[in-house]
Amino acid sequence: MAEFHYLHHAPDGTEYANPAETSARIAAAAERTGIGLTLLPVFYAHGGFNAAPPTPGQRRFVTDLDRYAALLEAAQRAIATLPTRASALAPHSLCAPPPHPSWPRL
Repeated sequence: MAEFHYLHHAPDGTEYANPAETSARIAAAAERTGIGLTLLPVFYAHGGFNAAPPTPGQRRFVTDLDRYAALLEAAQRAIATLPTRASALAPHSLCAPPPHPSWPRL
């Protein structure tokens, strides 16, 4: 199973004590059911084009690069004991990267 997940924070945007809380729960479900897992935590940096701020409904998704790196490390620890596992980066479309000065403004 490949699992893309976005919910890195509580509904109000507050960080979980464990940055990979969702990853750990997904890993536990994979272990319990015996399925292989490719875990793909999604990097979602902005609410939209041109680094738009997140809407209230996007607060759970948005993170910065440092927190995302910590999430990836914790997610890899969460799946470490699964017999069939993989993890990878999953950028969320154009909302993921910060705008580059050479990119046209939309």
